[in-house]
Amino acid sequence: MGQKKQQFLENIQKALLLSLLVIASNLFLEIELFGDTELLFGSTFVILSLQLIPFRYASLVFIACLLSMHQTNQLWQELVMVTLEFFAIAYLIHRRLLLIVASAIFWLFFGAPFLWILLQFGETGLKDISILLTIHTTLNSVLNAAIAASLLVIIPNSLQNQNIVGKQNRLASNIFALCASTLMVPLLLVSFVYTGDSAKEFEKLTSEDLSSKASFISQLTQSFLKEHELIIRQQADLISLNTPDYLVYQSMIVAQKRNPAFYNITSTDENGQFLLFAPEKFKQDLDNLSEEQKTVADRQYFLEAKRTERIFISNTIMSRGLIQGPMLSIAAPYFDNSAFKGIVFGAINLNAISDFRTKIENLLDDSSAIVTDKNGFVVFTTVDIQLPPISNFIPVTTYNLASKNLQSTMVNNMSYVYERENNSYGWRVYVLSDANTMMSHLEHVYYLVGISLILVLSIFLIFAYNLSSKITEPLVALLNSDGESKQTNKPLISISKEFDDVELKLKHSKFLVQNFENRLKQQVTEKTTQLEQLNLQLAAQAREDGLTHLLNRTGFDELAVNAIKTNYRLEQPFSLALLDIDHFKQINDNYGHPFGDKCLRAFSALLQRNCKRDTDIIGRYGGEEFIILMSGKNIDVHHQIIQNIHQQTMGLQQKVPNSNTNVSFTVSIGICSVLGNVNLSLYDIVKLADEELYKCKRGGRNRIAIRTYGYSPENPK
Repeated sequence: MGQKKQQFLENIQKALLLSLLVIASNLFLEIELFGDTELLFGSTFVILSLQLIPFRYASLVFIACLLSMHQTNQLWQELVMVTLEFFAIAYLIHRRLLLIVASAIFWLFFGAPFLWILLQFGETGLKDISILLTIHTTLNSVLNAAIAASLLVIIPNSLQNQNIVGKQNRLASNIFALCASTLMVPLLLVSFVYTGDSAKEFEKLTSEDLSSKASFISQLTQSFLKEHELIIRQQADLISLNTPDYLVYQSMIVAQKRNPAFYNITSTDENGQFLLFAPEKFKQDLDNLSEEQKTVADRQYFLEAKRTERIFISNTIMSRGLIQGPMLSIAAPYFDNSAFKGIVFGAINLNAISDFRTKIENLLDDSSAIVTDKNGFVVFTTVDIQLPPISNFIPVTTYNLASKNLQSTMVNNMSYVYERENNSYGWRVYVLSDANTMMSHLEHVYYLVGISLILVLSIFLIFAYNLSSKITEPLVALLNSDGESKQTNKPLISISKEFDDVELKLKHSKFLVQNFENRLKQQVTEKTTQLEQLNLQLAAQAREDGLTHLLNRTGFDELAVNAIKTNYRLEQPFSLALLDIDHFKQINDNYGHPFGDKCLRAFSALLQRNCKRDTDIIGRYGGEEFIILMSGKNIDVHHQIIQNIHQQTMGLQQKVPNSNTNVSFTVSIGICSVLGNVNLSLYDIVKLADEELYKCKRGGRNRIAIRTYGYSPENPK
């Protein structure tokens, strides 16, 4: 009881220590690779616990791992896989698989495919990175198993779970596993470091590329606005200088032609009513408009320019009047002696800024762009985005596993990373890149790393296998040798001088041991033969009566039960007789027990002379009582044999020692004969014969009583 309690406390202490290591590893020792992807090492100690403590205590370490992973916001799919890995490796270790082999088998044939399937049921973003996550999780888990296998080498066997340590693998397997695990740990760590550095470098280049493009487009939009702002300011200044209307109108027409982004340049009075309108081709259409349609008094750009007396650029709006379409307006006030007299505004058709669009799209290559005004209304998008003009675009940041520094958002149900720049007018320029481009790069890196790992590991493991075989072959050959090679003083397989010396000494020791074993085997064989003979004698004595050398009660019952079953099966008759020497007590009292024993021996000899068949079973049933079972033939034959015994007993005389007196005795006999299968047991038959014997006793002794059971034409039951 004390030993069990001590063992329990030791296992609990180990479980608590391993749990603390798990929590510390998952919370404080994680290594950031890229984005939110990290290397976790807590599973190392979970797997290690399966080798150090019984399963029920290792479960405590496993629970600590789950809780700490949940605390670090790991995906529920990863928690499911950690659970499955724990139980699978526990089972495979129990089946005597090496730790590193068990982990590889689980992730290759079940873990990786099942994790990929689970990720398909996650959020949309997880589906896009399912392959990347699957590869990363698989390699991380195999790394943890390799570290655990390496740590086992330096942990004494006394500290390990004896139920597992007791199931020893071959030396070649242990050498192979050690080589594999010690190689995989540095290789996988280097691979992860390379992958992380590559991802960060790609992220940096992507960010710089997007930022550069966003900055350029921002400058481009600013130049575009300043250029067109200057044109409108010039027209307003002409009016403020009291330039004749026809010259102002002519200047407006020339400016509109030279800057096709303006689909009209218009001047108004202080009430917002149209005065001059370029281009001239719309003059007749303008005359047909109602007076309400010839005013911009309600437009924000008119009101702001009038209020601030400064040039104003409107938000993206929908034009009205002659041309319907998305536009933005640049409005500049003009004055007469510092008094506001109206505005000149230019309406820029957002669908007609082809030169501006071409410059941006030539710059972007495989990127996309969205330009909005300061209130977030779309001014421009590249063809692949196609957000409707005047729609509002404010990016909502989404989760991006692969990047922590790049902002991510969803546009038209597609994931993008982007950089943003603002120009001096408050316009926002977003340059976007497909988020899957980075995922594809990381997947490519992982594939490259994976293929390289497989090639390097395959080559090295072949060497490791050959090395382990080369080390163990001499030992195996030595164990399989018969020891006679010792006479040659030459090693079976030569590897090195040290191995040769060890082999020759072991062969000599084996030769001595084999000689000792041969002598020991001979002695054991002789002793075994003696014991077998002694056992046979003891078995015979246990079933034999020591005085008469007939069967005793136990021996008789064993044989009789089987004989009766055989008779029932063959449907042949049999008889059981109980014989009791009359007044035997008087013989003992009058002549002594030695003389009584002499009479018993004489009577048993008489029984043996009459019952000579193999099927006849004779036994001493106790004291002066004997029993006979006769099988086969006819019960009349059985009865005749018993009659003979009865008659011969009366003529049997024994001389009293040291006297001329001869003593004779009689016998009373009860017989139960059975015909056919009446389903009577030995106990039942003996009881019936005993009843017949007592009839003889009550009837005066020295007689025979018979009872027959079963059917016969002469004697129906």
